[in-house]
Amino acid sequence: MTTSRTMAPPATPGDYGHWTADQKLAWLWDGLISQSAFKPVDLPDLVVPPISEIPNRAKIVLSTTELTKTLEYTDDLLPVGRPKIIHEFGSAACVTMTIGPNSPYTGLLAPGHTSIGLIRMSLAAPPGLRKSFIPGAGLKFLVDGQPSLDLVAVNHTNGQGRNHNLFANPMSHDITDGHNELRLPQRIMAVLFRRVSPETRRLRVDQLTLWNSDGQREPEPVSPRRLIFRPRVEAARFFRRHPGEDFRFTLRRLPDDSPLFDVVAEDDVYPEPTPIGSISCTSKFVASAGGDRLFFRHWIGQPEATVR
Repeated sequence: MTTSRTMAPPATPGDYGHWTADQKLAWLWDGLISQSAFKPVDLPDLVVPPISEIPNRAKIVLSTTELTKTLEYTDDLLPVGRPKIIHEFGSAACVTMTIGPNSPYTGLLAPGHTSIGLIRMSLAAPPGLRKSFIPGAGLKFLVDGQPSLDLVAVNHTNGQGRNHNLFANPMSHDITDGHNELRLPQRIMAVLFRRVSPETRRLRVDQLTLWNSDGQREPEPVSPRRLIFRPRVEAARFFRRHPGEDFRFTLRRLPDDSPLFDVVAEDDVYPEPTPIGSISCTSKFVASAGGDRLFFRHWIGQPEATVR
């Protein structure tokens, strides 16, 4: 394997923001991610970055301006020249999110709504850095003529020990409950992010309920308090057949129509976790330089939807 961590910096076309969701997905998938797929022998190693890159990364995490970009930047690709510091290497696939008929929410979570987008599965840190495997997922749902609606979810900032199954545990954008035993690196990052966000372990989810896929704004958006992405047994079982393998190799073997997660909601209507939909891939997973340049906005703004 190679330790190369760079590629020619991609940039979205100037009129990209006015495209339809289908056009954006075609450009991202066919024109960027698939075109820059790593060959198995060129797959970047899951190791800590070289010492020469540490100063540039330190400048980003110590800069309030740069951290604010994580919360406010709306492009689908990282700013040119900015490295991906956490969840550096991953694998991406096209997905659909289908919501069932009984959902009480709006926008992408409205009853019967189907959204298209991308998922990128990755690790928060190289698995050899600590004796802990920390999987995460970035979800990017594409909207006609509007910025994408992104969501970032993890299971636990301390990870799942030596269990290398990406689908072993549920993931969520909100890990405030029952996840308080932070190690020193997580405590340091929490202090840094507290400069730009009052809630360092919880992201908003109401952005998914403000718009539908054709770019129409919801007049009275309604949002869950929390979403949980519960792994489907088919995906978890597939990973169990390849224990200890680099997760990017295992993901590329998943069938291109695999169910990945059930979408589960919690709020005052659903005090217990209640499935409202599902997420399935519609392509093979691809590890690529372009996929590793995808940017997923971390939403923390004031709630714009009624949270039940």
